[in-house]
Amino acid sequence: MSNNNTKIPQSISKKNESEKIHRFVIAGGSYAAISAIKVLGNDILPRMIADKSSNFKIAITVIAPNREAYWNVAAVRIISEVDLLETNTKQLFYPLVDTFKQYFPPEYLHGLNIIQGKVISVDPETNTVSYIRLDDNGPANDDFNFLGQELFYDSLILATGASSSSAAFKLNGTSEESKSALRELHNSAHAAQSIAIIGGGGVGVELAGELGYKYGKTKKITLFTELGRALQYLKPKISEKAIKRLEELGVETVVNHRAVSIVRDDDSYEIQSPNTEEEHPHEYNNDITASKTHKSTSNELKPLTSTSTNGRLHKLIHLHHGNTHGDNGTFNESSSDNSSQGSLDTESSTLDNSTHNYNHDLSKFPTYHKKPSRTTITFQDGSKATYDCCIPATGNTPNTQYLPDGTLDSEGYVLADSYLRMLNDNPNKNIYVIGDLLSGGRETMADISNSQILSLKATLIHDVVDSSYPLKKYVISPPSYLVPISKKGGVGTMNGFTVPSVVVTMMKGRDFRMEESHKYLE
Repeated sequence: MSNNNTKIPQSISKKNESEKIHRFVIAGGSYAAISAIKVLGNDILPRMIADKSSNFKIAITVIAPNREAYWNVAAVRIISEVDLLETNTKQLFYPLVDTFKQYFPPEYLHGLNIIQGKVISVDPETNTVSYIRLDDNGPANDDFNFLGQELFYDSLILATGASSSSAAFKLNGTSEESKSALRELHNSAHAAQSIAIIGGGGVGVELAGELGYKYGKTKKITLFTELGRALQYLKPKISEKAIKRLEELGVETVVNHRAVSIVRDDDSYEIQSPNTEEEHPHEYNNDITASKTHKSTSNELKPLTSTSTNGRLHKLIHLHHGNTHGDNGTFNESSSDNSSQGSLDTESSTLDNSTHNYNHDLSKFPTYHKKPSRTTITFQDGSKATYDCCIPATGNTPNTQYLPDGTLDSEGYVLADSYLRMLNDNPNKNIYVIGDLLSGGRETMADISNSQILSLKATLIHDVVDSSYPLKKYVISPPSYLVPISKKGGVGTMNGFTVPSVVVTMMKGRDFRMEESHKYLE
């Protein structure tokens, strides 16, 4: 996508009363937004053409921070098996432009404009939405972009979803951020000897199962939940089965522990002295300060680089204890002045200024290596625990910062009427809500597919095309949860009935439905 947006053909940003064009703006770029696009292409456009006239067209603008949709259902499996990002990338990430354009015949599409951006405000009185343009690194570096740009709409569909505790679990920004987060969590868990997972909901339990299956016999893995049991939304007996299954995989579940602080230690290093008489390692963090050197013409020792016989680059730092300046053996990587090539308080050595090779026995110098960071978790009762790797999986935060407080419930979700129109501050009744940001919604793909989208379809037909078309109330779908706990089992419920473990594996746990992802994201 060039210039952070794709236009098929020219985009529309101002209303022209002489044209028979209805302008839809969709905020969001994940499953809910894709579902809304399908409704417009499959249901609204054909009816509008038949009802209005043969030359009636629609213009659609999608504003989303991401250029690709992400099959986040498989996130926990990817954290365990990160190679899936390469081998199954076509089942995990779908370019939005390829998905959107296939639903609209070019002869009826006045404009499809996909903007990589972030909505910053909505003005319901003037039917305008403001946004800033983004690229994969953040706000686009253009003059006055920070002021935002305005876009007129006839109908606005809000599908900005919710953000998770980590971009690995949801598209908190770009798809590249999610890929990076997945790799980081995989690498952290792989290198760790102890792993903490914070959150006893579906994501936390699934992740604990994946990591327990892979590392349960060799690493300490603990699942913490602030509630009295994991999977609180399922029946107690189902929850007990889940905890027992995790225990079999080597995962300990700790209940009634609410984390209030998660602090990752600064990167630290361990320095080993070449002197066998000194057995005590020294630690320092990123703020490395250096000792001054005895008999040196400079107050600071400039770090030197050397290429050893095996071709690897070594950083040489002189560690000197008990020098006449009374320093404490700390280090400083700041550059010294031009007189820094004075003599060192070691055996005779020379520095070849032309090649910058340090001609000295490297074994005489200390070596250091980076130690894995550790994370300290503080709980509400004041207790603390420290782990090599900590993964928060504590739920979602709705992406609704661009809306007035009066349109939101106490937790920041958008209030809507029974037909998915935004309830408050919607004087023209032309702002609609779908997806995870909906107040009272179940925040599941099943709820969007089976309930929300049917209501939105009827409401848009009624409001935009044919006022005689019957409205359909949104009725929250029955709870259906499938929670794989490794590749070999899981727990779940569908329509109030307990799902056998083997069925959970067949329906979800085998590959987290990657083979079905195209049905939802393209």
